[in-house]
Amino acid sequence: MKKIKFLLKIVKEMVRRNKSIKVILARGSTAYGKIKNYGDIDLEIYTEKPKKLPYYKILNFNGKKVLLTAYFYRFKKGEEIKKRKISKNIRVLYGCYNSNLKPSFKKEKYNKKERTIRDKQLYLDFLFKYKRTKDKKLFSTIRKYKRKIGSKK
Repeated sequence: MKKIKFLLKIVKEMVRRNKSIKVILARGSTAYGKIKNYGDIDLEIYTEKPKKLPYYKILNFNGKKVLLTAYFYRFKKGEEIKKRKISKNIRVLYGCYNSNLKPSFKKEKYNKKERTIRDKQLYLDFLFKYKRTKDKKLFSTIRKYKRKIGSKK
């Protein structure tokens, strides 16, 4: 219950700041699972005017560090899908889920400043994943992004 109140508080603030938001989804293990220390919460925000870059922020949830990442996509109207037919790793936090809400996994093209912001987000994402899983295979990826963000002023 605490997690839902926490997520809804975040969603309420996002909708207050951006009136063009139509739907907000939580996707992944934290959509219905527990929030772990160094966990991450991935939000998909469907809006009429999507931002190019994801928004990210480190939050404190009951003494746990959590990386919140919000990805923005263009909203398209579609046939509403009932809750029981939605994938188990998706939770609707705001609005109504429809048949046209699909994230885009195509690689974005970024200018230098945008690339730095995106690299910082990816660095934090992999660092949090390492802290959570202790998977040493992530070291090379973490080092790669650390070099990228360290070399840009």
